[in-house]
Amino acid sequence: MASYAKSPRGFALILAIATMIIVIASANEFYKQTNTPNPVGDYLKEKTSGEPVQYEYFKVIRVVDGDTLQVDIHGTKEKVRLIGINTPETVDPRRAVQCFGKEASDRMKNLAEGNLVRLESDDSQSFRDTYDRLLDYVYLEDGQMLNRKMIAEGYAYEYTYGTPYKYQKEFRDLVSLARTSQRGLWSKET
Repeated sequence: MASYAKSPRGFALILAIATMIIVIASANEFYKQTNTPNPVGDYLKEKTSGEPVQYEYFKVIRVVDGDTLQVDIHGTKEKVRLIGINTPETVDPRRAVQCFGKEASDRMKNLAEGNLVRLESDDSQSFRDTYDRLLDYVYLEDGQMLNRKMIAEGYAYEYTYGTPYKYQKEFRDLVSLARTSQRGLWSKET
């Protein structure tokens, strides 16, 4: 093998392999940096004494729009994008306010602003989106999932970004139900 490495072709092959290893290692490090863990840590806090599982809750500081919240997580303001839903735009500077956008935003404010919420990540999704928002399912203290509620009431529609997520089929079924029931976005008046 040592004699092979001394030939020009052998040396070029070893150099190419070494370069590929460096490139792969760099790409791996880049992926780790861009897919950093959620700062919330474990959403689920299990007591070691055998007590029931307890969840950690965070205060909603502000509702950005119908599918994005700002939450106080251990003293840090984090934007949270709800997985699996989309609502008509109200704050995108590139677009006019879309039909039913204000209603969806107002409904989210009514449900979440100033309240405590629990966040649930999904292993099938990144922790953050391209706008550096956390990606989560969001639950109110009474156990209602905001993602689910917004679709069921017709304020949002199912939205898959990239890869399927845990509740995709359920959310799509809820859109069908909201549409046939003519709720919110699907109302004849809208």
